[in-house]
Amino acid sequence: MNILNNGDFWELFTKAKQKGGAFFFKKISFNSKKRTQSTFSSQKRQGANWWIIPEVKKRENRKISGDTHKTFDKHLIECHLKNKRDLQLLSVACGSGNREITLSKSGFFKNVTGIDLSPDLIQEAQQKVSKMQLTNVSFEQADFYDFKMEDNFYDVILFHSALHHFQKIEEIALRVKTSLKRDGILVLNEFVGKNRLQFTKHELFQMNKLLTTIPKPYRKRYLTKLTKQKIYAPGVLRMIISDPSEAVESETILPVIHKHFKVIEEKKIGGDLLMMVLKDIAHHFVNSNNQESKQILQDLFEKEDEYLQTTHHPNFIFGIYKK
Repeated sequence: MNILNNGDFWELFTKAKQKGGAFFFKKISFNSKKRTQSTFSSQKRQGANWWIIPEVKKRENRKISGDTHKTFDKHLIECHLKNKRDLQLLSVACGSGNREITLSKSGFFKNVTGIDLSPDLIQEAQQKVSKMQLTNVSFEQADFYDFKMEDNFYDVILFHSALHHFQKIEEIALRVKTSLKRDGILVLNEFVGKNRLQFTKHELFQMNKLLTTIPKPYRKRYLTKLTKQKIYAPGVLRMIISDPSEAVESETILPVIHKHFKVIEEKKIGGDLLMMVLKDIAHHFVNSNNQESKQILQDLFEKEDEYLQTTHHPNFIFGIYKK
């Protein structure tokens, strides 16, 4: 079993450089909820993550909606909600509330409710709502496991990069099913790959193969002088210490959802390889005016697209489901 490996030590050193020693003190707790909160409350978490790259976001938009500028929420409204009004929406693990605020301003929703475990992010979301003087969106610091959900109440329940942080997926699916109205929909934008990011040997081979195609200057790790040489599946011990909720039952999500819901649409959205390939080196690709980095990205996208055509078990999906 992959308890600990060389990649964990490189990760420890890299994160010490990127986030400072104070970040690690937050991880010294026997309370798993507090360790999870520290992960999402960190204000220095953005610099190395692959989703900060504008071209990555455009690619995801295109895979969902067919348009690089049409985000999933616009696609949701135009394709699935356009003839409805006065809708109730629950967004689980809403973060700082940007997408929920956007949805609330669309004119389709009577009320949008966002909940999140992080008090810092909820406070940030509440401040935005207050500043904008919005009346049909609210945010609450809450643990979803304890959150009261009325039966037959919601028109839309949304998990955006959230459901893979939960255990007891079967119980959650049944709660969601009960709380949705008869014609309500469940919306997922999720990681559904291996539990605890324990990638297969084939996946790791393909990731490392892609990594070697990136010129060395573009493999310099964020805020360090280290060059990224190899990709490892993270050791389970590090996963549990860092964030006990990360991908805890992720590989059960699709089987459970398919068991309890009917698929309206479901799409592979990319990232199966690139999440790990671009981790810690994403900052090199943020500037879309850099033609060399832009070309490297396009080559990576093409190679991952070829890979996606061969896999029947994607790591990332966008899906809309009904009871």
